[in-house]
Order: sequence, then structure tokens, then C-alpha cells
Amino acid sequence: MLGTLTPFCSCSSIPLFIGFTSAGLPLGVTFSFLISSPLVDLASMILLASVFNWTVAISYVAVGIVLAVAGT
Repeated sequence: MLGTLTPFCSCSSIPLFIGFTSAGLPLGVTFSFLISSPLVDLASMILLASVFNWTVAISYVAVGIVLAVAGT
């Protein structure tokens, strides 16, 4: 869930991922962050909602969270 709340793109998620692994966090947690951080964020949700509708935006966020959890 931390990855969905932080507004990081993939270029800033990788250094955080390396920091998490060097700090000793479990690999499942760090991979979940690495998947969800660039995939699901507030800007993408608002953009999808404005282009399509809120149903599509919420579905996108839900699928992104499921993928992040399944990736662990």
C-alpha cells in the first residue's frame, strides 16, 4: 500500500528498492513496492477518471494493487 500512496515514477522507485533491500526488508515487500509505486498513483487515477470515468480509474487501481500483492 505504501507504493500506491507515494508519487514515485520508476526512475525513483529503483533507488528506493535498492535502499529497502540493503536495509534488510523482505524481498516480497520490496517487490510489491517496486510494482505498485510506478503503476498506481494519484495522478494516474485522476487522469484515467477525467479521460474515461471513475469506474475505469478505480478498476485500474484495484488491478494494480492485486498485481502488486500477487507479485510478492
